[in-house]
Amino acid sequence: MNREFDDSWDQPQSAVEETGIDFETDMVTVRVGIDSDPEGSPNPSLEEAGPEDDPAWSIASADVDNVLDELVDLVNGRDLDGLGEVLSPDATADFLGATSGESIIDGLSEMVLRNPTLIVTRGELGPDPVVAVWLFDEEAHGYDLIGYFSVELTENDDRLIQRMEYIEELPDSGRLTVETPDRVDLPEWDDWSINEEG
Repeated sequence: MNREFDDSWDQPQSAVEETGIDFETDMVTVRVGIDSDPEGSPNPSLEEAGPEDDPAWSIASADVDNVLDELVDLVNGRDLDGLGEVLSPDATADFLGATSGESIIDGLSEMVLRNPTLIVTRGELGPDPVVAVWLFDEEAHGYDLIGYFSVELTENDDRLIQRMEYIEELPDSGRLTVETPDRVDLPEWDDWSINEEG
């Protein structure tokens, strides 16, 4: 696993400082849900997602959405073995030094073992679906957004993850929209961490 990446996970506070995230001044949109605003009206950011009359774009976007939804559920549920169902056998993830689906699972397993408060949520970078990565800051009693995952899918009918990337540097524009994690989820990860160590 890339050592520079490891250091950022070991020191979540410094990683946030390095990216310079200030939700009051930086153009990162954070909201509880990404499908609609509090009034229930359509999310304006989705209007830029792609031409509604382009079936190919709609199908490709739906495929990525479905895979990322499953990825979020599996990582947050700590069912990392289940990731085999969404990873191509020859999938790659440079940030983990992984060249197979199995080695990606091993790398992500090590990541969450070392960072039991890690949680992921859905997000969008412009028209592209992404997965936001968060670590809990005990001093601030809240989650720090430390980066995001993006994926490329196979071209065959299975539509599995072929390539997975982790981007630590957050965009300096308003193109990133993310769901915020819920503080009540944290005890789940505490319990899981204790069980894994026992």
